[in-house]
Amino acid sequence: MRSRRLFTGLGVLLAVAFAPSTGGAQVDTARVVTASMLKRLGEVVDGNRTGGTIYVVMSYRSPFDVAAVTGTLDSAQLAARAAAGQYGVFGPYLTQSESPQGQAYAMILCPKDQRTSLFVCPDTGSSATTVHAVPMSWVTRVEISVHTRDGQVHTQSFTPDHVEAVFFTLAAIDKFAIPYYERVLGLPYATALRARMQQWFQVH
Repeated sequence: MRSRRLFTGLGVLLAVAFAPSTGGAQVDTARVVTASMLKRLGEVVDGNRTGGTIYVVMSYRSPFDVAAVTGTLDSAQLAARAAAGQYGVFGPYLTQSESPQGQAYAMILCPKDQRTSLFVCPDTGSSATTVHAVPMSWVTRVEISVHTRDGQVHTQSFTPDHVEAVFFTLAAIDKFAIPYYERVLGLPYATALRARMQQWFQVH
């Protein structure tokens, strides 16, 4: 229901909420917005649940790359100028808030059990820890380490604005990621993405 309301609202807003460009920015406010682009824009807005106002700088070409999501028109226009190609500045949009502190990062993970295919989340009333989430602005780095039988440790580090979900198996990608991208960006994009992902899961 929440997504349905969001898309309905965006359908109305997009008719009037193209931010004007200044200083020769590569922004064309007269461009036609396709249904696919509208769907992608809706997902971007929904993914930034800060509770504040945002502007989205997005390419008019599929897969509708996002150059920036900012809180001001000036910064969005600067990002549009810096981006190569034709980008639109969309907004302002008032986003939902996940908590009084804005977007939060869960400090207790909910892994998906490979055997049962169910998410296993700890009881929020557990005394194991008193911190379940922190504001995203508090997070400086996210590190994931995988230990293998040969004694190696494979570690990757991310900034919080570049990671919000992690998939470790191709089965999980097939269940969650591929259907999502097929819905938002279409079957050709999802098929090509699936082919690229499959290459990464070849054991050498």
